[in-house]
Amino acid sequence: MKNTFFLMMLGIGAVCADVQASSLYDVTPRVGLLESMPLKWSFSVNAGYDDNVNAVAKGSASYESSSFVGFVLGSSYSNQDARTQLTYNARLGGDVYTRNVRGRSGQVVGNSSVSMQLTHAFDSTLRYTMNNSVAYTPDPNYADGISSSRRQGNTFTFSTAHTVGKSLDPRWAMNTNVSYSGILYSESEYKDDNREYVNVGESLSFKASERTSYIANLSGQFVMRQEGYNNQNIYTTVGVQHALSPLSNVSLNVGTQVKLQEGFGNKLYPTLSGGYNRVVTDSTSVNFYFSYNNESVGTYYAGRNYGSNSTWRLGVACNQRLTHVLSLNYGASAMFSDYTMGESGLGDHKETTYNLNVGLSWRLDRAWSVGISYAYTNADLGGFAAPYHRNVYSVSTTYTF
Repeated sequence: MKNTFFLMMLGIGAVCADVQASSLYDVTPRVGLLESMPLKWSFSVNAGYDDNVNAVAKGSASYESSSFVGFVLGSSYSNQDARTQLTYNARLGGDVYTRNVRGRSGQVVGNSSVSMQLTHAFDSTLRYTMNNSVAYTPDPNYADGISSSRRQGNTFTFSTAHTVGKSLDPRWAMNTNVSYSGILYSESEYKDDNREYVNVGESLSFKASERTSYIANLSGQFVMRQEGYNNQNIYTTVGVQHALSPLSNVSLNVGTQVKLQEGFGNKLYPTLSGGYNRVVTDSTSVNFYFSYNNESVGTYYAGRNYGSNSTWRLGVACNQRLTHVLSLNYGASAMFSDYTMGESGLGDHKETTYNLNVGLSWRLDRAWSVGISYAYTNADLGGFAAPYHRNVYSVSTTYTF
């Protein structure tokens, strides 16, 4: 009880929703039952090779490859009882590159994060969920915009999200959602384009059967940007969630997005998202998501703004336990962005980015494990910067206690 109370207070006091996948984007929640786990600690040491640390075209003056070494101190905890579910993960670490990164040698890149989720049922009709996270990590080189100076480097990301769900009767329920999140860029490596997001929403769900629910949602988003224009978005969506089995589900949401942006007026766009998740066997799970939105990120170039950035995001991930000691994870993602409504003669612009990652982990005993991983990026930045490829290889060893 003391450990549970302490970690609950830690999570409530943290300034932080899950920074991941995708960071500020919602995807279908994973399926399968979580298990309680006592507080655990781990320490990892890794080494690797990055053949394009500055994410530029081969032949560029700043093209550089480098080896790197790093460490991560981590902790995790999970308590899953009938009324309260609490999950906590933390990692503190960084990587040191031996060759020039952005014109400097011996560059240290942060790799630290804290995340937690708390769900509490006050009674059979009222439930509260909180997701918090904060991270100081490299901004993925395919994310958040077209600026060539913003494809890597330390980035501070935070989010806190709160949901209150109330069952009106056995079939109808309401959910109230509030969240606040942001991206703070390292001034030495990025243009001054910090962003903050405030979201408020209300949804009404109808349970048509034991397996199928329909959802109607109305939400507002306020985007505050240090560079470029602030804007507001009003989303109206309807969706369906269907459980194909106790260990698999699909979801689909369609609707409209009204975008109110300084200097560009009011525009109407479609919005679409969905996902598929399945625990295939006791040892294999698959997760897929897609989304289409007119995003409020990365919409300026050389001091001039784009009024529209319509983006598709697609991703799939698979986790597979090959034997009782050997595990494999792999995945791929793609992003297709279409920038239009440029000001001051700024022409239309398209970007495509593909990512692939593979990892293999071998558990030597209860405490020790080793792993190898590979990540590949292929980015076409549409003429603002030359296309580039990037390959990152690494090996690691982890001690859990």
